[in-house]
Amino acid sequence: PNVYTPLADALAEGPKSVRELQGILGNATNLAGVVQALSLLTHVGSVAPLRPPADPATARRLNRVLCARARASDTFQALAAPATGSFVVANLVERLALNGLDEGVAADAAALARHAWGALAARGQRLIRDGKPIDSAEENTAELQTQIGRFLNDKLPLWRTMGVV
Repeated sequence: PNVYTPLADALAEGPKSVRELQGILGNATNLAGVVQALSLLTHVGSVAPLRPPADPATARRLNRVLCARARASDTFQALAAPATGSFVVANLVERLALNGLDEGVAADAAALARHAWGALAARGQRLIRDGKPIDSAEENTAELQTQIGRFLNDKLPLWRTMGVV
């Protein structure tokens, strides 16, 4: 039976234990089948096991520093994810958006795009689209707004669960 769709739907609601997932699937599969499906989903990067709750404050402080440094350089491209005991790869635009949130910019793609563009423009950096630099400030800001909008909708909720922010 197809267990992946019900597993994905259940996990989209938030973290679940293996036993909870087995209960959701009911008679569709046994515990070994649930573990096998979760192993495959973990291998392809669709899910990650969470550790018991811990104080994520230290990791969040580190991540704030790394995101603030993104204003000056693109050196550090990973952020701590304490709930998984690992990290997430965060591109420059994502780190600049998080820096904006840390600095009190509204959780709005347009406002965060202006914040990110300020940092990029200050160091003379432009975005690349289709292999070519984007020249105008307006086009850079529009591209940033698109990328940040996707980040806010797709990654940020998951990163909150993982303790990144």
